[in-house]
Amino acid sequence: MTTPRGPSSIALFCDLENTHSYFSLLDGLIRRCGIPLALYADRHAVFKYTPPSEAAGAPTQFSRAMDELGVQLIFAQSPQAKGRVERAAGTFQDRLVSELRLAGATTIDDANRVLEDFLPSFNGRFKVPARESEVAYRAVAEGVCPEKILCFKYRRRVARDNTVRYRWRTLVYVNCDDTLRAIRDWI
Repeated sequence: MTTPRGPSSIALFCDLENTHSYFSLLDGLIRRCGIPLALYADRHAVFKYTPPSEAAGAPTQFSRAMDELGVQLIFAQSPQAKGRVERAAGTFQDRLVSELRLAGATTIDDANRVLEDFLPSFNGRFKVPARESEVAYRAVAEGVCPEKILCFKYRRRVARDNTVRYRWRTLVYVNCDDTLRAIRDWI
């Protein structure tokens, strides 16, 4: 994962490239560096719904989390921008494959350990100084809990019988403050 002003700050091997994996990656980035001011991304479905999706106007879980954290999500739209992302990924992958082979990594955990050692040397060799020297991260504000943001959230309407439906299940909604006021509200 890169920020518009910085090198590869963090990387992670995982089983699938999906929202959960990106949440894990971003959680590591926040713990290590703070909350990024912006992230540069391709237009993968994790980051942005693409037509003919029926939810094309709605935010994805990832973009919703970025909004809650106050992170600007910048989508690579020009061929030059996409090329920059792809060239960086290509260089990264070319070097990393050799390192993984030399280390004898055979599992995802092994690969992540190699990656932890590899990133600083890769950045030391290939990073280009940013035009602007401003810090690209901010501290996590008091009271902000990234675990409560980097998660899946689904809006549901409370039915007349104080239940909500989620994934073919009916759940009882218990609101300690005023249960009756919640009926027909979106939560």
